[in-house]
Amino acid sequence: MELLYGSGLRVAEVCGLDIADIDLVTPAVTVWGKGSKQRRVPVSAPSVEAVAAYLASGREAFLAPVGAGGCGTVDAGESTDKVAVFLNARARRMTPRDVRRVLDRRSPTPTHPHALRHSYA
Repeated sequence: MELLYGSGLRVAEVCGLDIADIDLVTPAVTVWGKGSKQRRVPVSAPSVEAVAAYLASGREAFLAPVGAGGCGTVDAGESTDKVAVFLNARARRMTPRDVRRVLDRRSPTPTHPHALRHSYA
């Protein structure tokens, strides 16, 4: 959610991010926006810290089966979207609906993902 707020990206752009699209050094992300246009977007320092922490430890929990200390539900024969940055509880790429569910659970007031985009501007 920090990346949505700290970069002004559309929810579909965040869901479509691959690990290779994130440059924590610059800091910027490469996104494919509306009309299949690619652009490079600067990212705020808090967003960089949050994404770095998530990639370092949080993301792996979604890939690990529940019995192995993770929260994922991946079986040995199931495929996962290994290049996606953000994964849902089934170790698949997050969808815009998944993001809305997270916001519904975490936000004290009803918040739509696009409202975070407006907050950035």
